[in-house]
Amino acid sequence: DDQWQIIELESWREHITVAVDAQGRLWRGEASGLYRYDGAAWQQVYDTRAVCDVVPAADGTVFAQTEYSAGADCATYSDRLIVIRPDGEIEYHDVGWILSNAEDLVRARAVTRRNNLWTVSADGALWYISRGYPQDQLHRLSATGLPQRYSLPVSGASVRRLEADARGHV
Repeated sequence: DDQWQIIELESWREHITVAVDAQGRLWRGEASGLYRYDGAAWQQVYDTRAVCDVVPAADGTVFAQTEYSAGADCATYSDRLIVIRPDGEIEYHDVGWILSNAEDLVRARAVTRRNNLWTVSADGALWYISRGYPQDQLHRLSATGLPQRYSLPVSGASVRRLEADARGHV
């Protein structure tokens, strides 16, 4: 009863990330932006910066990580993101701003796909990095939402992805 479909990505030379949202829509992020497959062709949704990761939430919201600054590419960690709401509304934020919203924090904790934006530890804490002056920081939002900040021992730009082990160590 399975049906297979082959969809051309139209790009093969650059970093590509693909995800399916809760509504079954296919999304593609790459150096030229963010695209949504409409059933027949890829439609560009965003074209200002490279898209490094696409993270769908259970309610149909899509979080798309963009490069930190134009031309920086996806090798450098970025806390910049595009949020595409289920109704098609597009917002531009950084990870810290979006996670300060209680509803988006719930969405972020519930994503089932590993991603470059944040990680959730076994104790329910959500960890993320914020880029900023004078120093990049590691943030922890406990299961109850209590925020904590830590200095990073390295530049946030050099971190590709956060992971948390079973004990909650990042």
